[in-house]
Amino acid sequence: MNATTQRNRDPPVSWEGLYSTDVLAGKAYGLLNDAIASQDPFFLTIATNAPHSNVGTFDPGKGAHRQAVLMTEPIPAERHGHLFADVKVPRKENFNPEKV
Repeated sequence: MNATTQRNRDPPVSWEGLYSTDVLAGKAYGLLNDAIASQDPFFLTIATNAPHSNVGTFDPGKGAHRQAVLMTEPIPAERHGHLFADVKVPRKENFNPEKV
């Protein structure tokens, strides 16, 4: 959610409340339309990071020298929210161990 994009030297644009993957897909479709119209060779690749989480930082306290990263549970697009309501990733003993 809330992606910010920038093209070349244009100012950054924030897409508040929009799903990041949808923003990138729209940008890709626009580039494809431009490329097809120009009839020149082109290459397009997109690598998104999904499912998305809200990412922020917080002060872990106790004299920490830097902030820690906080990630929420994945947030699906509204249109997909119902698809896996009853599915849970198995939590076996090697899932997210305290000591690697």
